[in-house]
Amino acid sequence: MQDVLSPSYYLLLPTGKIRDATFIGGKQSDADTCIVVMSTTGFVYTQTLNEESLAVHGTFYLTNVLTVSSCTCNFRKWCDCISCSRPAIDDAIFV
Repeated sequence: MQDVLSPSYYLLLPTGKIRDATFIGGKQSDADTCIVVMSTTGFVYTQTLNEESLAVHGTFYLTNVLTVSSCTCNFRKWCDCISCSRPAIDDAIFV
């Protein structure tokens, strides 16, 4: 069993802090689980949680940036503004 002292994954962002994070998938097995992270700088990072991103290898920097070419949604209505005073969760995610 993993805990805060020995997490399964120790993920960091190259810039900014973590604003929000969510997990996608994982119904079939842990091998198909992905994490999507929104940073305070406005970037959205994605990562498949696999063997190479495990904490046993040390810290793992999220570098896969999700690019959106066009968006018809009202982003400010959907979530808080990037420049709001809501504090970031932390510099790292412990899973």
